[in-house]
Amino acid sequence: MHSRRFSRFDAWEVLTPAVAAGGGGTGRSYALLRSVKNAIYGAVWEAFGVALHPTASGGLAPRLVAADHFAIKVIDKARVERHVAAGHLDEDPMKEVRCMAWMRDRIAERGAAAAAGTGPSIPGDPTRLAMVVDVYEDDASV
Repeated sequence: MHSRRFSRFDAWEVLTPAVAAGGGGTGRSYALLRSVKNAIYGAVWEAFGVALHPTASGGLAPRLVAADHFAIKVIDKARVERHVAAGHLDEDPMKEVRCMAWMRDRIAERGAAAAAGTGPSIPGDPTRLAMVVDVYEDDASV
């Protein structure tokens, strides 16, 4: 998983990764536009992929990357801890995220091996899966 930090650029909150050595994912930054759905452990946000460019004042400004539209699920660790303490945790959202990242990485490895002719192909059609693209984490949320 990557650590993350939120930065405010104009009206957008921008999620930027501090890429950990050996971590999977794209290293992409995301502009969180609006919360579209509350969830048990957090919220789902509408977001666009952005590229960060230096400004004349020495800061960074986001520019939208065309056609990169995402749903970002933000899990609030404090909510998860409250549910665990109250005995109401029917699922483990942290384990789900780790599993989705593991699946993403294994499918990418098997696809690369199959394309190179050094491994078996992936059964079924993996493009039909809603895969996790990036996983970012800090002290407060995933």
